[in-house]
Amino acid sequence: MTSISALPASIVNWLNMQDIGENIKFLTEYPPQYKAVPLKKPIVSVGVNKITITDHFTANDDGVLERDEYCRTADIEIILSIHVPFSDGGEKCHELFTTVVDLLTFSSDLNITMSHCDNISSDRDTDALVMNAYINVQSDFCPAEESEDNFHSFLDKEFLCGTHVRDDQIHITQSEREKWNGKNLVNYFLGSGASERNVDIGFRPLFIVIFASAHFPVEYAAGSDKAHVYIAFGSEYYTTKGIELTNTGFRIYNNSKASTENGVLSLNEAGKTYCFYAVRPD
Repeated sequence: MTSISALPASIVNWLNMQDIGENIKFLTEYPPQYKAVPLKKPIVSVGVNKITITDHFTANDDGVLERDEYCRTADIEIILSIHVPFSDGGEKCHELFTTVVDLLTFSSDLNITMSHCDNISSDRDTDALVMNAYINVQSDFCPAEESEDNFHSFLDKEFLCGTHVRDDQIHITQSEREKWNGKNLVNYFLGSGASERNVDIGFRPLFIVIFASAHFPVEYAAGSDKAHVYIAFGSEYYTTKGIELTNTGFRIYNNSKASTENGVLSLNEAGKTYCFYAVRPD
């Protein structure tokens, strides 16, 4: 589970740890959880409507904005669905809303930029009064990796730090994104010498051609009456000998065990470089 998808649960856990002094149950909006019928005590469901994470900039001595190396700014819109028993009255909805806003304002290092609520409605299925509320919070506090400082909120340092957002192991670059989403794929692999080999490219190609680098498509070895075949074609309709399409790429064949009548399929000779061009399905 990613930090963003786990954020509602993080908010719920943080609220449950605060000293509220009231019998309130905090739940996540999604995944939904069962509520007592009829409602016995106030319940607040927490969700996240929108989150925007951007680079953080500060002004230097000349007034020019410079990007901070390890910091990011997060803008988060939290959704609250407040349920209270009929007997508590509509005023209780506003009291709970104020309680949550006060907790975020005074018990965390987050900035509350805006808060508002909808009208109170009646839910006869649970015998409860329901009010939806919205809180916009902002955080621009993100210490460097080597700093032991942290801040009081439901966000942790790794959520915003450059060590997370710039980690090449969990994020792709723009060039990688364009390559993966492109219509065609051009790549290569080194031969292993195995007589059969599966090459995984992540999709079943509509068309593919594979060839050995620095070789003619067909070559005769000295003293042999058989030709080495260093090229193969495949499509969704038919293929040449030596290659088969799979759901995640293609399978190739190599050496005399996979020979044709007048040639030897040489599509995976050890140490040789093989290039391929594949067309993605629509």
